[in-house]
Amino acid sequence: MSNHLFLFTISPVQSFISQARKTQDLYSGSQLLSHLIEIAIDKLEKIDSISEVEIIFPFKDTPSKPNRFIAKIITENPQGVGEILEKAIQEKFKQLCNDRFKDKPGFTSIQKSFNNQIENFLEIFWLAIPFEENYFSTFEKIEKYLGGVKNIRAFKQLPEKGRKCSLCGERNVLFYKDRNSDDRKRNIDSYVSVDKKDYRFLTGEGLCAICATKRYYDTKIESFPSTARIGLLHALHEIKKKPEGYVLIENYKKIFGSQFDEQLYHKENLNKKYFEKHDLKESISKLKTIQTQQNLIANYASKYNIHLAKYYAVVTFDGDSMGEWLSGEKIKNNLVNLESFHRLISQKLGDFSKFAINILKAPNYKDIAIIKNEYFGKTTYAGGDDYLGFVNLNYLFQVLLSLKTKFNDMVNQTIKNEFELNNPEDNFTFSAGIALAHYKTPLSIALEWARNMQKLAKKVEGKDAVGFALLKHSGNIAQSVLKWNYHELKVETMVLAINLTTALKNHLSNKFLYTLREEFLHLIDPKTKIKGLYKEIQSELFRLMNRHIKKKNTNGALNVAVSTNDPDLDVLAKQLSDLIVEIDKMSLESLDAFNNFISFLEICNFISRET
Repeated sequence: MSNHLFLFTISPVQSFISQARKTQDLYSGSQLLSHLIEIAIDKLEKIDSISEVEIIFPFKDTPSKPNRFIAKIITENPQGVGEILEKAIQEKFKQLCNDRFKDKPGFTSIQKSFNNQIENFLEIFWLAIPFEENYFSTFEKIEKYLGGVKNIRAFKQLPEKGRKCSLCGERNVLFYKDRNSDDRKRNIDSYVSVDKKDYRFLTGEGLCAICATKRYYDTKIESFPSTARIGLLHALHEIKKKPEGYVLIENYKKIFGSQFDEQLYHKENLNKKYFEKHDLKESISKLKTIQTQQNLIANYASKYNIHLAKYYAVVTFDGDSMGEWLSGEKIKNNLVNLESFHRLISQKLGDFSKFAINILKAPNYKDIAIIKNEYFGKTTYAGGDDYLGFVNLNYLFQVLLSLKTKFNDMVNQTIKNEFELNNPEDNFTFSAGIALAHYKTPLSIALEWARNMQKLAKKVEGKDAVGFALLKHSGNIAQSVLKWNYHELKVETMVLAINLTTALKNHLSNKFLYTLREEFLHLIDPKTKIKGLYKEIQSELFRLMNRHIKKKNTNGALNVAVSTNDPDLDVLAKQLSDLIVEIDKMSLESLDAFNNFISFLEICNFISRET
């Protein structure tokens, strides 16, 4: 038997996961792909024609598996191994999909079309190459061959005519929730009628086999919180701290039973039109009672200065220069060290992925108690060097700081301690994209903005950056891209964001921000650097921040005081002044330095108001 390097991948990934109306769709898509890779790895280890298997990447204990794995296998029939795995995954995927619907009335009438969609969806690629003189050259060759195979992939045509899926828009509708008893003329030849009480479908929504499977993937999986719930996590916890608040919340939820959704905490949704659209027709007769109960909750929240937030953050990040790291380009003696490097990086990324999931579960900060295992938000996917999750705005900067710090400690520093790098100044980093969105913003738009900001962050020289997009419900968008750390700043960017947000929330008026913007907006050419105005901007920043300090008057209300000296604000003003200089050194064609800086201030100000 001979030694082979074996690579196995499942596609598509991004489109399958991101085509989602609900957060549950997103979560189920990522979990399903991860589950299929786990099945493939498990099957590989049980094939009789293989005498030995070593999984190199990913680390076997990684909770969310990526869509590929690399292994060393000893076998005389590598082609047979690949064919067995491909067939096993296709059959398992078909079984998983069929099991969700086989007992539904009318399923047999669409089963042929259903299986056609399922069988033509997954794209599975695998390669097996005999080991050459070393792991380095074999890995280099298998990656090159994989790229070639994907470039000449076979085209599968699925001839379908009719109404397309509400989520993906690619395949025909096979599951449809009727608007009324006569709603049958929808250009759909044959479909399964979804029960009107099935809250997983909106009235009039139609899904294909793939998207319906995501929607129904596994009833055992804990329901993924909606964007409205993510935004309200902190507020609900604060309200439920006291018995009075707890009773208000529980009594309100009982009105709706299993159809309750956190959007119902917001007054704008308590109307007949919303109830009809979301299949709450039975509650329309109780609308006045519901509005009264919601008003009691709103008044209770206002009494204790609790904000019923409507915004949340979607966070995505990806390792920088992963191709260079995995190819061994950045480490010395890569001909000898690449395999051990891959094993170490696989293990450490697996360890970090566990932390990335648990950071949103486990209380790392004081005064945060459990809310059904949700503390700061919920992770959708954490594969090690890539991540997707939803975070409550109250904890956004703290969570980002923890993720960045732990990635450096657990992954980067371990690599630098274990392996000698060609350039000792190199660091294994990641760049992130964050979108702050209203709960009514379509999920696909929020995801697109988060990924766009991640791409923009990766255009920063040296990367190791983070991009923010604030998507206001009014339509206005603020964008800011920053490095995680600036050597000259002597404070981490997220720490600076936390300090500024805290100051704005407590004693600093946001008037300084708007005044600064108005004063300099027309003095700075967006196409040039602002270096010539450093001193003027810095001097005005100090003056405005000290001028616009809030203090309590005799009635306890906050007013703006004039020319009040605050040592802490002087430190903060100095840090912000230094940040302007550092931002100006960055080169981003689509985002000029001054607007980048002002947008950062606006985002911090927005979070201070929404938390």
